[in-house]
Amino acid sequence: MSQTGHPYAALTAVFVGDFTMPRGVKFATHQHPVHQLAWSAKGLLRIRTDSGSWLLPPSLALWIPAGLPHATEAEGDTVMRSPYVDPARCPESAAWTEPTVLAVGPSCAP
Repeated sequence: MSQTGHPYAALTAVFVGDFTMPRGVKFATHQHPVHQLAWSAKGLLRIRTDSGSWLLPPSLALWIPAGLPHATEAEGDTVMRSPYVDPARCPESAAWTEPTVLAVGPSCAP
């Protein structure tokens, strides 16, 4: 756990967080020193940045580059799963510098 309370401080390369978020739960605007792939395994997840807002069903995920301020909200009863990627240990991941939507296949579903 980092000094700020985030569990990804001891990353080797990737840490996967699993968050149960009842409808209306919000994480106020924040940023991470690592990249995040925000994905809702169940329910709808809304991610907001200064450049846009994304409503993500289980078939979509959003790449959030390290250092990008964003807010997260459960639009329904949601289970968010987020891999966090350490840019220092995965330099190729730095190529995506803007939020990027990705399709998620059914093999990722619980």
